[in-house]
Amino acid sequence: MDSGFFSDTLVTGASGFLGRCLREFLVSDSGINPNLFDLDHTVLPDSGISNIFHLAALVAYGIGDSKSLFESNVQLTEKLVSKYPNARMVFASSVSVYGQQPGVLNETSFPGNSAPYGLSKLWAEQWVSSLNDYAILRFPSLYGPGMNPNTIIPRFFSQAMNLGLIEVWGDGSRQQFYLHASDASTLMTCLMDSGKKGVFLGMGEKSFSNLELAEMIARITGAEIKHVGEDNSHSMKFNNSHTRKELGWSPAIELEEGLHQYFTWKKGQLS
Repeated sequence: MDSGFFSDTLVTGASGFLGRCLREFLVSDSGINPNLFDLDHTVLPDSGISNIFHLAALVAYGIGDSKSLFESNVQLTEKLVSKYPNARMVFASSVSVYGQQPGVLNETSFPGNSAPYGLSKLWAEQWVSSLNDYAILRFPSLYGPGMNPNTIIPRFFSQAMNLGLIEVWGDGSRQQFYLHASDASTLMTCLMDSGKKGVFLGMGEKSFSNLELAEMIARITGAEIKHVGEDNSHSMKFNNSHTRKELGWSPAIELEEGLHQYFTWKKGQLS
C-alpha cells in the first residue's frame, strides 16, 4: 500500500476495540500515524482530512438509551459529513440495521424493523450516503483481544476458565457470523483503497452455531458443555459474495485460530 495514502486520514473511535486494531494496522502497514478522534482526542482537525474511517459508536439496545444513541451515532456522523464534505468515508455500520428478517440477506437487502441501536446506525448511514465518496460496511459480531466482555465469546471463555463448564442456552442451534478485528481492519483499508462506493458486508462465507462455538472453546480449554434453559434468539443468514468478489478479499483468520489467539491474550491478562 502507498506509504503516503493515510497521511491525511482520520480514525474516529480510535480508542475502542476495533479502532485500536485498525490504528495498529495502519501504522504497521503505512508507517504513518492517522489523526485520532476518541475519548482522549476530542478535537477534530480543521482541515487536511481526505480519508475517514468512522468507527465511533455507542452500542446499546434499550429504548432508554435512545438519546445517547442519537448523540453518539447520528449527530457525530452528521458533524463529520458537514465538516469534511469532500472526504472519502468508510463507515463501520452493523447488520443490526436488518432487524430480524427471514431468509438470506445480502448487500442489496432492505433494512428491517430494528432495535434503537440498529435504527441509530441506519440513520447514520443516511448521513454517510449524502457524501459524494463513501462506503458503508455492515459488520456482524467482531471478536479479538479487548472485545466487549459481555458478549458470547468472552462469556464462554470466562465460564470455561473459571468453572470448567460452558453453559449453552437451548440446543445451541442459533447461528451467528463472526469476523476477527484484524480481518475487519484489512477489509476497511482495502475498501478505502479501492474507491468503491455503496454498501458492503464484512464477514466470511460461513456462520457458526452457538454449540459449534462452545465446542471450539471446549477443545481449547478442556471445559465441558452443559445445555441450559431455552434460546429463542433469531438466526441471521447472509451472503456477502458481492463484497468478497468486488474487493478480492476474504478473511485470513479462521474462527478457531482466532479463538486460540483470544485465549492466549486472556490468559496474559490474568497473569
